[in-house]
Amino acid sequence: MLIIGLTGNIGSGKSTVAGILRENGVPVIDADQVGHDALLPGGAAYEQVIAAFGEDFLDKDGKLDRKMLGQYIFSDVTGYLRQKISDITHPAILAYIKDWFKEQEAAGAKVVAVESAILFRSDLCDSVDSIWLVRAPREEMLKRAAQRDGVSETSISMRLNAQVPQEQLADYAKLIIDNDKTVDELKEAVNMAWSSLLKELA
Repeated sequence: MLIIGLTGNIGSGKSTVAGILRENGVPVIDADQVGHDALLPGGAAYEQVIAAFGEDFLDKDGKLDRKMLGQYIFSDVTGYLRQKISDITHPAILAYIKDWFKEQEAAGAKVVAVESAILFRSDLCDSVDSIWLVRAPREEMLKRAAQRDGVSETSISMRLNAQVPQEQLADYAKLIIDNDKTVDELKEAVNMAWSSLLKELA
């Protein structure tokens, strides 16, 4: 089974590309969503995160306020807090995704994809066979992510600055998908990439 690592900075359009792959029948798992689930009450990392960061980040229902916690973490320019929460959440995320890989392979999948903005900052990178990078102009990424998350572009800029630059990601990518035009053009580019991959696997 071939595993595609679908990556890119926040707001680049990874989720849109993931959706196009799903339309082509490719099973896709979202590492960010797995991370969200791990932080829910009863999740694999919930208790550890509360122990490490305190109950001030809990809402009235006992759920972690991810927006508040994220702003706190990304305001730390040293990167210490990002590393602290990564040390807690990444093992749980990786274990879940590896189990998912096994399930997909047992079900007969020939190609699967994992969507992850932090692919290169996790052990997940060692599990993928082909890296696909989705990239876009910085202004577009800021605008898209701010509208999607309901936060300021300044907040998104802090997160973007904490991620591996697109230029550096491009050095490791087997395929680069530029998301700087229309959705239809993006879909055409992804479909062409998928068709080429199928020919390689034939």
